Amino acid sequence: MKKVSELEGAELDYWVAKAEGKNARISITGDCVVPEDGTERVYRPSGYWNHGGQIIESERIELQCGDAIGDGHTWFAHPAAIVDPNQPSQVGPTPLIAAMRCYVASKFGETVPEEK
Repeated sequence: MKKVSELEGAELDYWVAKAEGKNARISITGDCVVPEDGTERVYRPSGYWNHGGQIIESERIELQCGDAIGDGHTWFAHPAAIVDPNQPSQVGPTPLIAAMRCYVASKFGETVPEEK
């Protein structure tokens, strides 16, 4: 098992795609790819706002810059309107990485299998 808080790059993107119910894989180029319109497309929600921003909006993930607490290199993400104190909150070096970790943790818990 791997901690969601340690996921990054194509591995994080892969688990985001799986959380969305997409048929994803890691290509030989090291990208997460998903089938779309008869071809495989690079899927990078942890790096592209046009991929990850939609998830942040639909899942109502709140972001906070670390500057507010004295750490300008960390972003915090948590689900909006937290009802359960056990809801996953995550951190990351960018808002997209923090938010996508939060999304994956909300779907799978704090760990995911290492094999894909």
